[in-house]
Amino acid sequence: MDIRVTGAAEEDKTVRIEVELHALDKVLEGATEVYMRIFSEVGTYKDVSLHPNGVFRGRPATVLSGGFTLSKFAKAGYWFPGQVQIRDPAGNERFERGGDFGWSLYVNNPLEDVTPPRYVRNSASLKKYTRQLEGREVQIIEGTWEVEEDTSIVDCAMNLTVDVRDTYSFRAGLDFPYEFDPQVSLCRAWLIAPDYIPSGVYTLVHIDMRDVAGNFSSFQFGDTSEPSTYETPPTIELITGDPDLEAPQVDLNTIRISAEPTNPSAPNGETRVTLSFSVRDNISGFVLASADLRDPQGIDHQFYVYAPDRSNRFPPGDPSEWTTYDWTIILPEGSAPGTWGLAQMTVRDRARNFRQYDFAEIIHFDVESD
Repeated sequence: MDIRVTGAAEEDKTVRIEVELHALDKVLEGATEVYMRIFSEVGTYKDVSLHPNGVFRGRPATVLSGGFTLSKFAKAGYWFPGQVQIRDPAGNERFERGGDFGWSLYVNNPLEDVTPPRYVRNSASLKKYTRQLEGREVQIIEGTWEVEEDTSIVDCAMNLTVDVRDTYSFRAGLDFPYEFDPQVSLCRAWLIAPDYIPSGVYTLVHIDMRDVAGNFSSFQFGDTSEPSTYETPPTIELITGDPDLEAPQVDLNTIRISAEPTNPSAPNGETRVTLSFSVRDNISGFVLASADLRDPQGIDHQFYVYAPDRSNRFPPGDPSEWTTYDWTIILPEGSAPGTWGLAQMTVRDRARNFRQYDFAEIIHFDVESD
């Protein structure tokens, strides 16, 4: 284990980590990824993935490296790894704890900020307006709330529920549009609502905030279990022109799956698997499918199938027409020999409707290995 921290006391730090794995045969053995979450003494954390030669999706190796940047406002002192996950090309995993190996990561940050952002009570509100996106008019719900913060906010997010679905939640912020205005210490997050989003009364139920030092806080609106912090959640009514409340549909009669070794003369477990299926959606359009392949050991391997137009906010054609997708994945060398199965598949549309199909006892294929 080699750990290096560079950067002056009042500067951001660059952390570089290199690990060497125990192996009897360094040619045949090795891992493709070592993943760990590293914690400060106050619980803030950074996620890091180590790869052969520091390159994502490299070939397996016994020496892996990677790193991350730590803000000058992050917690000073020692940082420690939680559970360490080591994965090889076949999906086999080993889990270790920090006590299983030598580790020392110290950060000299005299400017540390250890105080989480603080929501200013009764400052949250919702409003709506329209904008032109991709040549069409869409509605936008904007949520705002005030924050008390010692440094700067880097993430704001909100969760909205709609009354037409008891448990359905729309999340805005983090991976969706958000903004922090340091002049007035105000978080803004936006839910973009095309016409296929459900009509109804939208309620702000939850907000998240994270500052540059990694301190995290949240607030739950309408939480009756905490009378001292109870706050009536803001609401707003949204009427859309063509709400999509139906999940995509897969034609179960057209699903095909095949498998063939990439090296038929000397099978080593590396296998080309091809899945073909047809799907349609009534309004917003299919964008994503996840599929679980179950190996003979009972381990599920999840893969994703993306529609080529998934980045478009609106379907470019008629989403109700059946469209066939061919998906190919290469199972790595050392994959478990025997009968595999397509355990389940979940399909989703732009309106975030989803449908899950269970095929555990129906669709199987064989993987060959010497």
